[in-house]
Amino acid sequence: MKRLLLVLTTLCLCHCLYAQSSLTYRGGKFYGNDGRVLSDANMLNLVGRDVYYDTYVDARRQLRLGKTLAFTGIGVFSAGLAATIVGAYTGYDAIYYSGAAVSVVGGALIDAGIPIWVIGSSRLHWIESDYNKKHASVQVQLSLVVVNGGIGLSARF
Repeated sequence: MKRLLLVLTTLCLCHCLYAQSSLTYRGGKFYGNDGRVLSDANMLNLVGRDVYYDTYVDARRQLRLGKTLAFTGIGVFSAGLAATIVGAYTGYDAIYYSGAAVSVVGGALIDAGIPIWVIGSSRLHWIESDYNKKHASVQVQLSLVVVNGGIGLSARF
């Protein structure tokens, strides 16, 4: 009986030691198991220097650049559209054509920003899935098996 308790205690401790944290990526931020937002220093410690400097920093930069370009493009496009409408109603061709040109620039900014945003976001999702795959919790399965001279306890990690 003492052996059985010792074995079960050891297996429980091993399971606790193998249990690792997981990352969650939502809304441009990484969260730990406790639901707190992880800082850049925490991310460096979790994913390691290679992934941090090769992927994480560049992906964050791409995400910010893509969002900035897309939202700036929306603003520029809206201003150009407003100028085009004003030019059309007032009959000033210069305002109309300059508004149309500004709208084209805004559309180009949106077209450039969205793919960069998506690529940066997908790279950050890759970091999440790669970390969780490498640090997945180990499943311990206990079962009773028949051995020579009796019954034994089998543990599978």
